[in-house]
Amino acid sequence: MSLTEFAKENALSLGFDLVGITDASPLGPEHTECLRRWVAEGKAAGMSYMYRNIERRFDPTALLTGARSVICVAVSYKLPANPSAPIGKIAEYATFKDYHVFMKERLFALADLLRIEAGGEPSFKVCVDSSRIAERALAMRAGLGFIGRNCMLINHRLGPAMLLGELMTDLEMVADVPGSGSCGSCTACIEACPTGALADGSLDARKCLSYLTVEHKGPMPRECAVKAGGRLFGCDECVHACPFYAKAPCCSDGTLGLRTGAESFRPAEVLEWDEQTFRNKTAGTPVERPGLQGLKRNAAICIDNSRQR
Repeated sequence: MSLTEFAKENALSLGFDLVGITDASPLGPEHTECLRRWVAEGKAAGMSYMYRNIERRFDPTALLTGARSVICVAVSYKLPANPSAPIGKIAEYATFKDYHVFMKERLFALADLLRIEAGGEPSFKVCVDSSRIAERALAMRAGLGFIGRNCMLINHRLGPAMLLGELMTDLEMVADVPGSGSCGSCTACIEACPTGALADGSLDARKCLSYLTVEHKGPMPRECAVKAGGRLFGCDECVHACPFYAKAPCCSDGTLGLRTGAESFRPAEVLEWDEQTFRNKTAGTPVERPGLQGLKRNAAICIDNSRQR
């Protein structure tokens, strides 16, 4: 078995749904110019980290000197439909444990297996979302899918509801054929976005309810707050509207680990939480990201919008 085959087989055995490999060369202008323009237009909103060291995002060797290969992985997080649609909706991925943790654990485990198999002292760098790398562009180059109009990586089988991770290494592996595909004439995600954040062909985080309910600090812009509906954390509209999402199979709880119970949070209860309760309820979940005050802001908006119906 080649090292490439070994890496792929073990990635799947560790619970990843998809695995592909690309070389560690810098990304091409079709990706770099898009990201530069997005940042220059201010569409990264208050995510200050997106404005720093932007050139490093295009080159894997900036994160791992001597990198030759990048193993890209993905995990599906699609859940069965919830017809009740309660006030206090939580984005699907946030009803599981923090993916940064469990995906990193599995990528470190893969690195350990490769270290033993390859011998010597190979180098590795684990990346999951927070590292400065354009992960969707790398995943596309590794053959995992194509980047759709909702600005997410879309796999023909698993759709857009995927979590991504990367394992960079100085080991030489065989690269996969880059992903291909397109949304064709479909504009379902653009039409589904409550605030028009996808209207001009790229994601404007200043209008995106996922950004505004999770990352944004302070009051939410009024024109967006009134369209937030009952969203307590995140927004799945552009994902759920995608035809590839509709056709994709649901994930299994065993793949992602135990559910957290976050989907049962109710805005009225959140408004009564103190810091200790907040930490107890959200520890180890993505829902701790906005902090207590941010979550209370979202809860108040949910309640206010429910009264306006």
